[in-house]
Amino acid sequence: MSEERESEFAFNTLTGDLAMLVGFVGMGGSGKTRSAIRWGTGVASVHNGPLVVIDTEAGRALHHHKRHGGDFEFEHIHFEAPYSTRRYLSAINFAMKNGAGCIIVDSWSHEHDGIG
Repeated sequence: MSEERESEFAFNTLTGDLAMLVGFVGMGGSGKTRSAIRWGTGVASVHNGPLVVIDTEAGRALHHHKRHGGDFEFEHIHFEAPYSTRRYLSAINFAMKNGAGCIIVDSWSHEHDGIG
């Protein structure tokens, strides 16, 4: 940005909490969960809170936890049916109330394609 030009745009000063909604998309087995956990580990460290994984995939995220031979530390919420919007929100609120630095929901597709 060495050359200043007039523009209708300006940089905003960002203050306060920042919320992000990020989606990881790929074929089954392509590494979405691992990538999300790796990304979330960095985000949680900046926000000084634990990474929380809300796992609707029968505990598959646990394969990436250090206690199970994986590379990452995180809090794990085993999330089963019914997969209602209200229950997803309840799990997210629980994680937030307990100081989550980053929350990963793996997977959200059950909300519209699962039981409940």
